Amino acid sequence: GGASVRSSRGGWLDSGDDAGGPRSLSDVGDEIADRKRDFRRSTGAGGWRTPLAGAEGAELMRVLGGGVVPGSLTLVGGEPGVGKSTLLLQLAAMMTRMTPDSQARESNAGGEANGAGSESGVEARDASGTDDAGKQVLYVSGEESEQQIHDRATRLAATTPDALTRMLVHSSTSVDEVLEAAVELRPAAIIVDSIQTVYLDGVSGSAGSVTQVRECAAALLRVAKSEGIPIMLVGHVTKGGEIAGPRVLEHIVDTVLYLESDASGGSCRMLRAFKNRFGPTDEVGLFEMGAAGVRALPDVSRLFLSDASASGSSPSAVVAALEGSRGMMVEVQSLANELPEYYDGPPKRVATGLDHNRVHMMLAIMAKSARLPAYGYEVYLNVTGGAKLTDPASDLAVCVAVASSMRDVAPAPRVAYCAEVGLGGELRPVSQLARRLKEAQRMGFDKVIVAGGAAAADARAAAEELGGDGIEVVPCARLIDALAIALDGGGSAHSSASKPRARRPYRKQTG
Repeated sequence: GGASVRSSRGGWLDSGDDAGGPRSLSDVGDEIADRKRDFRRSTGAGGWRTPLAGAEGAELMRVLGGGVVPGSLTLVGGEPGVGKSTLLLQLAAMMTRMTPDSQARESNAGGEANGAGSESGVEARDASGTDDAGKQVLYVSGEESEQQIHDRATRLAATTPDALTRMLVHSSTSVDEVLEAAVELRPAAIIVDSIQTVYLDGVSGSAGSVTQVRECAAALLRVAKSEGIPIMLVGHVTKGGEIAGPRVLEHIVDTVLYLESDASGGSCRMLRAFKNRFGPTDEVGLFEMGAAGVRALPDVSRLFLSDASASGSSPSAVVAALEGSRGMMVEVQSLANELPEYYDGPPKRVATGLDHNRVHMMLAIMAKSARLPAYGYEVYLNVTGGAKLTDPASDLAVCVAVASSMRDVAPAPRVAYCAEVGLGGELRPVSQLARRLKEAQRMGFDKVIVAGGAAAADARAAAEELGGDGIEVVPCARLIDALAIALDGGGSAHSSASKPRARRPYRKQTG
């Protein structure tokens, strides 16, 4: 008789009489399409992922790629105390609330309410449930007792009485028990906290050893694929910030997520995907940790902006940055302190939230192309809100902030910057400018300085499409021209360098 890739109770990829032998990808694709059509008919929703409700669910779906994929194995890492267990408890509560009817409603509501998610292609309507939706979620903990998990779950705003009823907690370190429960209960999802504390019978080594971590993950992967149950693992990290255990663990799982705190050690949390077989890896989910759990940040840009940056009263510049598909306005602050004549050491360079090598490169370009050498200055740079900027669009903002502090001239108010700076001092265009301009307009900026050339026409067209009060796009071909507009209101191209302060190049003393 026929067999199946998955048990007949759940049904996923029935292989018929050809089970165990090679199959063409077209046959597999046809069968998947048939399954998806069956899901849509039975649930009334439009896709094959399980959506997540609420603002927090929208942030999670942004990172996951549209929802929780049946049969996926996800690894969530992060520093101790950053909130991994809390986030997954809230995820469990979200999944228990989902029923086939509510999935269709949530998918439509989520697509309307979360405009940013729709822009990124993370459309909630693509997320629909399976026949597992609205059932129980199994939370397995090898680190906390059932009473501790209950106390923590009741403090979370997301855990309703009905959710507490559907959340099954099992304090155990035996993977064999987890596998038996998965086959018997077929929950909507399984959460294992953590992969370093569980063990598999018949495998040598203690829990957390290289062999145990590898074999436990492989066993959980098999049951996830065969039963179509999404399984999420909590992973400890080493001092270097990497997932503890063998490197093969990250190869086994489908998705690797990292939950990070901001550089200042505040309440902001950033969830990033470093590997994702079902979605993008450049998206970031932003949350705030509180007594009632994690909540989605309602306005990301306001977290990274100050009144001084908008008014132009401080040596700082605002970049129209992009994190994945999310546009955000981020402030870069600078302090350039002139060194005394008797100082013989190299000038100090400190950059928080920026790449040090790129900062050194910007300082060299400023000296060569804008006649603003920083040899006689110690330079400090900081990205507000604990953000980390890797977007090349921040180049121009860094240069404006440093030049503003060196010359003691405040930059023009309500002006944002969005351009990469080339080694020759030329400004280069950046990607997805329309989204950046839209966020700048929403935050009340009047102008955005961008790269000139052929990209300038596209930038103006994008600004015109925004409508409303509009936002002025100011194209500049070179760094020195942008500095003139930012610091001198558009005077001479060389006026930004016309009043240099006394500076002395550092020369290493010999003998």
